[in-house]
Amino acid sequence: MRYTNRSIIARHLPLRLSPDQIQAPMEVLTTFFSGLNLDETREVLWEAFSRALCTPEEDHLSLTNRELLYFHEEFEALIEAAYLIYAKENNLPIMTMLPTGKDS
Repeated sequence: MRYTNRSIIARHLPLRLSPDQIQAPMEVLTTFFSGLNLDETREVLWEAFSRALCTPEEDHLSLTNRELLYFHEEFEALIEAAYLIYAKENNLPIMTMLPTGKDS
């Protein structure tokens, strides 16, 4: 399971994308929407947030916790890819590597 470690988050740094995905972020969008169409994406997103906010039980819900975690990871990668496309279009800085802490 992936998680976000707040101690390593850097501005403008994709954490969920591979180096290949960073170079071609449109592929992430293609992959994401080949698995779910727009209506399905809305439904899963709604279920994830409504379950997190309102539902103490999962007996009557259509998705498992594992499926919701997978969707979260894929959705986070989608957001990162969309940001990269936006940043490239608007000439914004894009950091692609974590600082190593070593002096260069």
